[in-house]
Amino acid sequence: MKFPMHRCYASLLTAVATLTLISIPGFVGAQISSAAGWDLVGAVESPESGRIEVYLMGGLVRGSLASREFLEKVVWQKDGKTITAKNVVDCHSKVRKLVLLNEYKRHHVDGSDRYSLVRSQEPKDPAMKVEPDTLAEMIYNEVCFSPRFNSNVVSVDTRVVREQPYQKEHEQQSASAVPGRGADVTPPSEEVSEKPSPSCTYSISPGSQSFSSSGESGTISVSTQNNCQWIASTNAAWVFIDSMNKGSDNNTIRFSLSANPSAESRTAQITVEGQVFSITQGGNPESVEYTLTVRKTGNGRGTVTTNPAGILFRKGTSVILKALPSAHSAFSGWSGACSGTAQTCSIKVISATSVTAFFSLRTFTISVSPSSNGTIYPPGPVRAVYGDELTFRMFPLPGYRVSDVLIDRASVGVVNSYRFKSIVADHVIQATFVKE
Repeated sequence: MKFPMHRCYASLLTAVATLTLISIPGFVGAQISSAAGWDLVGAVESPESGRIEVYLMGGLVRGSLASREFLEKVVWQKDGKTITAKNVVDCHSKVRKLVLLNEYKRHHVDGSDRYSLVRSQEPKDPAMKVEPDTLAEMIYNEVCFSPRFNSNVVSVDTRVVREQPYQKEHEQQSASAVPGRGADVTPPSEEVSEKPSPSCTYSISPGSQSFSSSGESGTISVSTQNNCQWIASTNAAWVFIDSMNKGSDNNTIRFSLSANPSAESRTAQITVEGQVFSITQGGNPESVEYTLTVRKTGNGRGTVTTNPAGILFRKGTSVILKALPSAHSAFSGWSGACSGTAQTCSIKVISATSVTAFFSLRTFTISVSPSSNGTIYPPGPVRAVYGDELTFRMFPLPGYRVSDVLIDRASVGVVNSYRFKSIVADHVIQATFVKE
C-alpha cells in the first residue's frame, strides 16, 4: 500500500507527526520498534486545498493484532493550522469514534516552528463516520483488524519538537511586543530542544486478586519510567475500569465489578501493556439450586402440587406442597421433609430434599345384623376396600331354615349365600330363620 505525498509537505509532515507524538515514546527515526510505540501508517495530500492527512497507529502495526490500540488522525491546513483528532478508530472495540479534537497553530519564529493550542474540545457528536473508499476506511478494515497488514508501514524521518500551549491572550501580548510581527505569530518562550525517547518497561501490583460474589472494587498500581504512556483494557463486560484507562508514568488504576448472579465462580483479566492482572470472583451462594423430589406410595391414587411449581429451587425458597387424592382414594399422610396427615405441608429448601405422600384406596364397612336361630358368616362388621368382592353365607340352626335375606333392608329372597360385587359403599346384611 503506497501513500502519495508532495515534496513540499515533507517538513510539514515531520512537524505534524511530531506535534501529535509529543509525549509518545519511541517515535524518533524512520520506523518505530517500541512495544508501546506508534507507526505512521498513512499520509495523503490534496494539493488543491493544501490539506494533508496523517494517520498514526497506537500500538505497532508490525506487532500482533492485540497490540494495536487506536488510530489517530492529524490534518494539516495550508493556513498554518493543525487539527488533531484523537482516537478516530478504537481497534479493540472496532468502533469508529472521535474522542478529542485539538486545534494548534504553527508559528515560524527564528527559523524554528512553534505550536500554540488554539482550541481543545470534545465533539458534540462523538460518533465519526468513516466514508467508504477512503484511507481511513482502508486502515479501519486492513490495519486494525487484519493480520496480513504487518509490514506496510510508511517510513518517515522525524524529530521531536516540544509543544508550546500558548493561550490567545499570550499570543496577542507577545505579538505586540515584537516590532514587525503580526498578531498571528507567537514568539517562543522556550528554545527548540531534542528529547530522547524513554525506554519503557512496565510492571503492575498486585498480579491477581479474588473477590466475593457481591459487587466490589479494587486498585492496580502501575510502575514505569517518566513520560511512558500505558493503556488498560479488560476482557469481561462485568469489569469496569473506573479511572481513565489511559495514563503515563507511575499511576493507579481503579476498577469495580458487578455482582455475580450465578452460583458458579468466574474469572477475568485487566491488561496493562502486556502485564496481566487476574480477577477471580466467587459464585453467589444464594443462587445455588437444590432438587425437591416428591414420591407417592400406597394402593391409592393422587397427585402432589408444589407452589412455586418445579423441582429445582434456589437455596432458602419456601415451597408449599398439597396432596390431592383421586375420587376413590384417600390421603394417608407424609414422610420425609413433611410429616402428619394434613393435606398441606410447607417446607424451606436449604439442601436436596425428599418428600413422600401416601395414598390409599377408600374403605367401606359391611355390617351384619344379629339373627336368632342362625348365623351369618363372616360375622360383621367386615372392612372392604374400594372395588372389593365379598361373599356372606347363612347357617341356620338344626331344625331351622332361611326364610329371607335383606340387603340394606331390601329383600333378596331365600338364599343361603350373598355376594357383594365391586363394593363402592357401606352395606348392611340381615337374615331371618324359621322352623322347618
